[in-house]
Amino acid sequence: MPAGSGPVRVMHVCDKFGIRGSRVHGVSRLLAWWFPRFDRRRIEPMLVHLRGDDAAARNLRASGVSAVSLGKGKFDLTTWRALRRTAERFRPDVIHVHGYGGANFCRPLARLLGAKLVLHEHAAYPRVPPYQVPLDLAMAGMTDAGVAVSAIGSPIGKIPVRGSARYL
Repeated sequence: MPAGSGPVRVMHVCDKFGIRGSRVHGVSRLLAWWFPRFDRRRIEPMLVHLRGDDAAARNLRASGVSAVSLGKGKFDLTTWRALRRTAERFRPDVIHVHGYGGANFCRPLARLLGAKLVLHEHAAYPRVPPYQVPLDLAMAGMTDAGVAVSAIGSPIGKIPVRGSARYL
């Protein structure tokens, strides 16, 4: 960021904040910890939730973290339009995605808007869902940086494994 140009605008996009009605999930816990700690002189964060309002989203708001809930799903093609409108209003410099749905919609969106894309893998799945493999292969060149919290989540060892706290 050039000196004096203002904070870096980072739009975090999550598929979901909880699993089956849970109020606390690993990603939502991380975001609840991160958001109050961002230095607003350096980073202007925004949080977008693909799914509808749920217990975990309400729990985040109760902890002081504002989130835009789009009420969409990872296979809902109207998600693209809703994300694009939200991003065009916010004008992010960086789109930081958490989850397959966010990654699938936001990689081309970041290119369209001229934003950088950070893909954050929070899970340690031994296998990627079969529907995701061709999408990841097709859009691999649209990812500017990646964060994996486990070597299992780091495809072919190409993404450095880092603790999530390092990226504040």
